[in-house]
Amino acid sequence: MGYVTIFAIIAFAVLIAGGFYAAYVRRQRLAEAPPAEDDRRAVTGSPVAREVRAVTDWLLAVAFEQTGCAVSKDMVACRRIREAAEIAVRDLETQVEVQVSLPALTQDATGPKDLEVRLTRESIAQIVET
Repeated sequence: MGYVTIFAIIAFAVLIAGGFYAAYVRRQRLAEAPPAEDDRRAVTGSPVAREVRAVTDWLLAVAFEQTGCAVSKDMVACRRIREAAEIAVRDLETQVEVQVSLPALTQDATGPKDLEVRLTRESIAQIVET
């Protein structure tokens, strides 16, 4: 009878630990996920944030055109594109033109796919307007 009690306690502890781990994984995935459509309004408060969001969306569309892969579903690729958009917007405050280069952004059966785009101040103004 002692072994049954010990086994039940261990099984209960494993069940609780599994629940905590599942909650942890859910929080990690939500932290890495790009903001949902409803959350984008809160993120786009300042003009710079609006520019970054618009450039990020535009780069996602260009990446799809260049690679043929649904880059928006790859969280790592989305994060790399968002970081590249932030850097591009910041650099265009002091430069006339920047090159966004993301080698091996995604991959399909034919191999790695790169993203190469030139951005100017005028192109960002057009992107934000649309």
